[in-house]
Amino acid sequence: MRLSVLLAAALACFAGLAQAERAPSAEELKSLQKDATAFARNTEKNRAARVIDALPERVIPSVAQQAMTPPKLIRDTLVEQTKAFGKTSQPKDVAADVSGVMLDDAGGLTWGVVRLTGTSIYSGQRVRFDTRTIAILEDGDWHFARIDTDAQADLIRAAYPEITEIDPGR
Repeated sequence: MRLSVLLAAALACFAGLAQAERAPSAEELKSLQKDATAFARNTEKNRAARVIDALPERVIPSVAQQAMTPPKLIRDTLVEQTKAFGKTSQPKDVAADVSGVMLDDAGGLTWGVVRLTGTSIYSGQRVRFDTRTIAILEDGDWHFARIDTDAQADLIRAAYPEITEIDPGR
């Protein structure tokens, strides 16, 4: 009995360590900055296909499965919606802020949250934005998705159940 209690305590401790936030290594920070800057540039220039293709790899298949729709149709629809949105909202001065980013290695998956800032112009009005964007490292590249709302965070939770600590909001 005593051994099983000690074993359970040790496992809980190791589980906590596995999901503890940590500062990125110099190499991780460099690659995150490079990919996040490219994502910000693609967002600003309304390169819809590149923005959608930068989504974390499991998001579109997860949505497709839930909607019982082919993944290609989901992707193509998202690209078209992003293009249309870009015609009514012109993003300017989009920048990715990775300063102070902390990473988590949940379930063998490396991820963190970066800030994407900029200005959008709607009907001549400048609107400042500051979004929380999850960055997930997959196959050597960082992938990005906004997590400002519970619905956006729920998409990540569904596709990546190993990520349990997502804090949506601005």
